[in-house]
Amino acid sequence: MNSTWIIFSILPPLMWSITNHTDKYLVTKYLKNQGGASIIILSALFGVMILPYIMFMHLSSISMSFNHILLLMLAGALTIINYLFYIFALSEEETSVIVPLYQTIPVFSFILGYFFLGETLSIQQMIASVLIIFGSILISLDLKSTKLKIKNKILFLMLSASLMAALTSLIFKYVAIKESYWGSSFWVFIGLILAAIILLIFVKKWRQELIQILKQDKFAIIGLNTLNEVMNIGASLIFSYATLIAPLALVAVISNGFQPIFVLLFALIFSIFIPKYVSEELSRKHLIQKIISVVIIFIGTYLLN
Repeated sequence: MNSTWIIFSILPPLMWSITNHTDKYLVTKYLKNQGGASIIILSALFGVMILPYIMFMHLSSISMSFNHILLLMLAGALTIINYLFYIFALSEEETSVIVPLYQTIPVFSFILGYFFLGETLSIQQMIASVLIIFGSILISLDLKSTKLKIKNKILFLMLSASLMAALTSLIFKYVAIKESYWGSSFWVFIGLILAAIILLIFVKKWRQELIQILKQDKFAIIGLNTLNEVMNIGASLIFSYATLIAPLALVAVISNGFQPIFVLLFALIFSIFIPKYVSEELSRKHLIQKIISVVIIFIGTYLLN
């Protein structure tokens, strides 16, 4: 296994960190008291953009066994569930707090990879993973309380999101190594789009919410979502490819390990230069908490290499 997988593991978090801040902006500006589910559904529908390319360039890879198609469509549905948990958490907390909690993905990835793919990690890699998890818990501590306590609701939402993300990656890798990368990506996007359509049909509140926000400023919302999803789809494709050339847990740890660093960096830059659009808690104790947490996560990521 050469070092190429590390490059493919680092690019997605750089791209995702930008989409994280865009998501926060959309939720804060247009959905202050609504939760943001409609934004996720709208974003999921943009997955249709990649389908023509796959059908034109990799048509033969789409054909595969029916069971594998169902599994991949399930992965697509789990992806939107992951995004929903994430956006619910994002509506209540800062981006630089939410994103590091995705570092629990490697824990689920290791467990799932061990039992279903026969993947194993060395002692050093497991210690590194523990450091990353510790850093994630540290950043979720509520410093505004007189007693140190973990924000239980936020932690629950992000643990659930992480489990969904790990399951999605597991299913994708399990099928893709037997079938094909592009064919597997195609059916995951089909599952994602169908899940979004089903939610729009059966959840009236989210349907009405989407109609309402589109009436506010549809060009800004659709424009931001389009740019966001182009970047998100690109990051997802790169990440999925990385899981095929390296152990699932390692890719998850590297990718998720760098994301909070990029998120915090962008948060500081945006809060200083464009505070109107991005506002992060920059008090001394909160800044120290975030920096220490990110440093611990980075050390864990470094040990993996």
